[in-house]
Amino acid sequence: MKTQFVATLSKDSFGKIAKQVQLYKQRYKTGIQLGVEEATKRCYEIICKMMNQYNLSSHISNVKWEYNSKMHVGKVYTTDIVIIFHEFGTGAKGTQDEWANAFGYKVNQSGKGDKGWNFYNENRKYGGITHGLTSKHIFYQAMLTIQKQLSETVNVYVSKTVGAMY
Repeated sequence: MKTQFVATLSKDSFGKIAKQVQLYKQRYKTGIQLGVEEATKRCYEIICKMMNQYNLSSHISNVKWEYNSKMHVGKVYTTDIVIIFHEFGTGAKGTQDEWANAFGYKVNQSGKGDKGWNFYNENRKYGGITHGLTSKHIFYQAMLTIQKQLSETVNVYVSKTVGAMY
């Protein structure tokens, strides 16, 4: 005697499968969204930690993070000029820019042949020169770290939302 496997398909069985697929898709999408939101929050935390390492803790309150649930996009940002200077640095790199002199880049201003950025005292008289600030790449390094973790983070949230279906 031969063993047989018989499956009976009906309109109802296809309807149940379609509902399961829709449920899976919705849970999968929710898992991805939660994973991206978590990754955005972690990026913010990494930035705050790095800012502490660079003695910028007094500016942490000017770093913001948000997750737009309609667009499914997370972002970490600041408008704090001190943080921006630390991110990109200042120095001689911009000397060829047409705006360099307008922002105080001078050569030989100190009489010692120094190159750098002027700063002025309260009377708007020459107060000295700084040679610039090397860039710290705080936001950039945090983003690179999160990029490496993103797939795993999203997978964790997808498996939580999809559960046994995953």
